[in-house]
Amino acid sequence: MTSSSGVWAVGGSRSLSQAGQAVAQYVTREMLASGSRLAVGCCLGADAAVIRAAILDGHARRLKIFSVFGPLATSRGAVAAAGVCASSAVGTVAAAVDLGAAIVPWAGGGPDLHLKARLRARTSRVAAAATAGGVIFADGTFGPGSLLLASHLAAKGCPVFAVTLAPLVPAPGPGAWVAGDFLGLPCWRLPAGQGVLPLAA
Repeated sequence: MTSSSGVWAVGGSRSLSQAGQAVAQYVTREMLASGSRLAVGCCLGADAAVIRAAILDGHARRLKIFSVFGPLATSRGAVAAAGVCASSAVGTVAAAVDLGAAIVPWAGGGPDLHLKARLRARTSRVAAAATAGGVIFADGTFGPGSLLLASHLAAKGCPVFAVTLAPLVPAPGPGAWVAGDFLGLPCWRLPAGQGVLPLAA
C-alpha cells in the first residue's frame, strides 16, 4: 500500500528483461498515480524503467534522482556528465530533469572517490530520502546494491517490498523475507528490522 504523502525509495537490478521493465513501470505508474513521490538512482535497468514511467505519465516532478555523476551538460543536443560509468542512464535522467525532476549530482561523493564507493554512498542517500518504504525490482537474485538499499531501509524502520519475476527462496532466520503482495502483485516483503538475508534462486 502506498502513501500519498510519502517518499518511496525504488531500485533494483541494472539489467531487467522486458517483462521486468514492464512490471517496474506498472508499479511506478500506480505509485505515482496515488500521489507518492519517488527517490531513485541513475542506472540502467530498474532505475531507468522507473524514470521512464514517470516521464511517460507526466509525473517527472515527483522524482528525486540521486546520481553518481556530476551536473548534466548539454551541447549541440548531446548530454554529458563527468563521472558516468557504463551503467549510467544519462539520457533518461536528462529527459526527466528537463521535465522537472529534481537531481542530486555527485550524490555518492565527488569524482576522486572510487566508483564502487560512490555507488554505495549514493544508495545510502536514496534510502535516507525514503519516508514510506522501498520497492526493489529484479528478474533473479539481488545484487549487492539492492541488498544494501533493503538493509538501509529496514534499519531505519521502513518496509521493503521485492517485486520479482523469478521464483526466489527466502533464507530462514532474522531478517528473512516473507511472502506478500504489493499493488496486487506477488512479492517478498521485508518487515522493518536490522539485518537483511538475501533471496536465492
